[in-house]
Amino acid sequence: MMMDCEASLLDLPPLVLVVVLGSLSARDVAVASETCHGLYRLCQHNGVWKRVAKRKWGLRPSKGVLRPARWKHYYSQKSVVLREGSFKWEQLQPSGETISKRYQHTGSAVGKDVYFIGGQELPEKRFDEIFVLHTDTMKVDKVDPTAGVPPKFARHTAVTIGDKIYLFGGFDGVSKHFHLSVFDTITTEWSSPKPAGNNPPSRTNHSAVAVGSSMYIFGGMYKDTSAGSDKLIFLNDMYALDTTGELKWNLIQQRGTLPSPRCGHRMVAFEHLLVLFGGGCGEQWDSKFSDVYVFDTTTREWNKPKITGQAPVCTFTVTFSAGVFLFVFGGQSLNDNNLTDKLYCLDTVSLTWTNLTTAGPDKPGARDMASGNVVGSNMYMFGGYCGAAIDNLYKLQMDPEISGTPPPSLLPYD
Repeated sequence: MMMDCEASLLDLPPLVLVVVLGSLSARDVAVASETCHGLYRLCQHNGVWKRVAKRKWGLRPSKGVLRPARWKHYYSQKSVVLREGSFKWEQLQPSGETISKRYQHTGSAVGKDVYFIGGQELPEKRFDEIFVLHTDTMKVDKVDPTAGVPPKFARHTAVTIGDKIYLFGGFDGVSKHFHLSVFDTITTEWSSPKPAGNNPPSRTNHSAVAVGSSMYIFGGMYKDTSAGSDKLIFLNDMYALDTTGELKWNLIQQRGTLPSPRCGHRMVAFEHLLVLFGGGCGEQWDSKFSDVYVFDTTTREWNKPKITGQAPVCTFTVTFSAGVFLFVFGGQSLNDNNLTDKLYCLDTVSLTWTNLTTAGPDKPGARDMASGNVVGSNMYMFGGYCGAAIDNLYKLQMDPEISGTPPPSLLPYD
């Protein structure tokens, strides 16, 4: 039972008590909070848990990282991420339609549903199909658009804005590259609008992410056939599609430390910040990257934060986020040509990589070029490639506390 504290203790300035309490371990702070009402209130102070977290995990100021709005939540969330048993794989056998083997398709979460579009089984066998996985009933339906026809394509990107899926780029495996398409999940209409503005050249193996009502694309590659040479051109340009009112593309004038030209990289949004990971370039993957860059969509500036540790993978990973954490599964090894089956976590507050341990009797094998989408506290991964196309569906169950805490505040780190 809580009692009144000695007056002499609570007569100390509150900031002094915050510093003292912040020098304790998390367990000792919890014990102190149970001694009296006054200390209980102080033990909830953001400054206490900021100091506890900083001391335990060595947090340091750095431009472009995230700062939690509530440090106690961050401490609890990170503790859960590092706890054994917080991530469990399960292979799923949904009812309904069967999705054939494929890779380099896209997966897009719309509410509790995940839409799989396009992809390829072989370089010369590409798909124009749309499937939807209903995660609440674990049933797959094939969707036939009521208007428009999707192309047979792969290596495109897709983002969800409202009830619509915006797709860009891709290749039919022969000669045709594609630009913007839109799939309306309510009317099931497929369209290929021609936006105003500075339209980006078509490309493949780029990255795309939604921020508010805008779709951002970065990098990728295309084949320059203008001189009959089939030379591969690698890009590091960025465009944003404004979907409010009339569709309009804008070429972003990027500033700061830009990522080098690349493809096969991944990009994830944390509110207005874009975190880019990995990629590669060159005719024979002459350069492989496992670096991290952060782009601020409000200032249009890139920076390359100093990271502790490394995720030794580079291209075509399954990348997703929960809370202030970025997760990377599979992809090509940074050090050789092998594919991986590891799950890595980047803490965007402490800027540290961790190789996580996962549980479950049905762990997925090594792969790249699969899709991964988060619905609630689960990540659904479909397909991919490992010597041949794959057709299995997995669910990575994350402890609900990892994704259930409030979103980060993206103010400058202090």
